[in-house]
Amino acid sequence: MEEQNDVEVLDLEKTSQVPPLEQPLSTEELESVQESVNSSINMPAETKSEPIVEEVPTKMISNTPIEHSDLIKNHTKHKSYQDRMIKYSVCSVLSVLLIIISYTSYRLLINKNSTYTENAKVTYQVCLKENNYYQDKCIGENAEYIAAITDTIRADFNYSAVYQEKEKNHYQYYIKSKMQMKTDDEDEREFLNKEKKLTSVKKIDLDGNVLNISESVEIPFKKYNDYAQNYKNDFGLINNSNLIITLVLKEGQKENEVSSITVPLTKISYNISKKEINNESKVYQIKSNQGLKYTLIAGMAIGILLTIISLLNMLKFLWKTRTKKSTYQKKLKQILNTYDRVIITLEDKTTIINDQEVYKVKSFLELLDVRDTIDKPILYYKVNDIKTEFYVQDIHKTYKFTMKESDYEDKK
Repeated sequence: MEEQNDVEVLDLEKTSQVPPLEQPLSTEELESVQESVNSSINMPAETKSEPIVEEVPTKMISNTPIEHSDLIKNHTKHKSYQDRMIKYSVCSVLSVLLIIISYTSYRLLINKNSTYTENAKVTYQVCLKENNYYQDKCIGENAEYIAAITDTIRADFNYSAVYQEKEKNHYQYYIKSKMQMKTDDEDEREFLNKEKKLTSVKKIDLDGNVLNISESVEIPFKKYNDYAQNYKNDFGLINNSNLIITLVLKEGQKENEVSSITVPLTKISYNISKKEINNESKVYQIKSNQGLKYTLIAGMAIGILLTIISLLNMLKFLWKTRTKKSTYQKKLKQILNTYDRVIITLEDKTTIINDQEVYKVKSFLELLDVRDTIDKPILYYKVNDIKTEFYVQDIHKTYKFTMKESDYEDKK
């Protein structure tokens, strides 16, 4: 009917644009035209088109509908109070575990012990001056030797260490002499203690499980014996004089006397005693891997930093939610109590029609206006402790208002 009216009006306009007739219309014809126009304007109600129900003002809703997948995506962005507390707690626990594991590994690394078997042997020969009594130039071990015909003493030192773990280390070794002069009484007060290196300091690098050292030295016995005898005669002392020849193994600043022989001086006859090591097992501390050591220290530092950050975030969240949560809950409770007559609580969201266009509404009052306009109930669904959703569903459209705890962060 509206189209007909438009047509008639257009025809009328067209008619008005037609050049004037040569013969003017009579009064009766003019009245007939006027009556037809009035009849089309004052058409009976039953012949007119039905009134269109005015939709909700567009200012209250977003112009673009949101997809259902976007609803799900948006839902995952908001975690509950308990979920966030669990998140901070888990982060703190994991950080503490990182500290504990790094510290424990560090302690085990720097205090890791292993064992090694040590052997230190020394053999010697006493070489004599030319004489009419002994055919052999040198005499072997475990004999009684005459000082007057002793020329030199040859000592051969052998040392070996077998490590349980593969070692990479640097060692030094040398042979030294030490002349001791003490009293013969029980106190053995020492008069002289004179040391001298008999060989140069030699280096050996170990990169494996076995360390071997072999070194020989020739000792001028007469020189040492004469020196001790002159010292004794000059001071009129009755003393106990010894010459000690020792193999010294040096690791860093630590020196270890691994084997030695002791030769008595100022005696008419003498015998030589030995100090050796025979398959002795010892415990030692393995040197830590510096790279791994620094990595574990860095792990401890990172763990401490993450723990501090997690705890600070948790405290910050607790401080914020102290007022924010109460404000949000108070506002939600006010809405539910005030508009209880038009609100229906949903157990789940399966009743929401998912294939409809969803329009976001800016406030609950605007959603209430939608409800009053289309005369539909408001559907209430609690997503979690910090998020609530309200819906009003029409035949083809769904209007949604989301109420979140974060919306009240700055509100008191």
